[in-house]
Amino acid sequence: MVEGHGHKIELLQYYSPANRKTVDPRACDAGFIHIAMYVDDIDALLERIKEGGWLPVGPPQRVEGVERDGLRLVYVRGPDGVTLEFLQPPARKKFTVGSESTFEVG
Repeated sequence: MVEGHGHKIELLQYYSPANRKTVDPRACDAGFIHIAMYVDDIDALLERIKEGGWLPVGPPQRVEGVERDGLRLVYVRGPDGVTLEFLQPPARKKFTVGSESTFEVG
């Protein structure tokens, strides 16, 4: 479990029961849930996690023309159907996270 800034993240992996149902949700589907995390290098991360069965839902995308211009993002799905989003801020850019904290990358 990871705790910080008033939040807790707990990722679980179940080994039983056998043949349990998995899901294949899309980001636009009602009830879609995911966790988003900032990373330094999306491309290196994608190489590392594919050994564990995590694959990108699509190619990494770049945000353009808005407040978070230059941000790269990718959704990945694990073997159990869990979806994670990874965000790579551009170098030397400030972002406001939520309503309380600002950080600078680079």
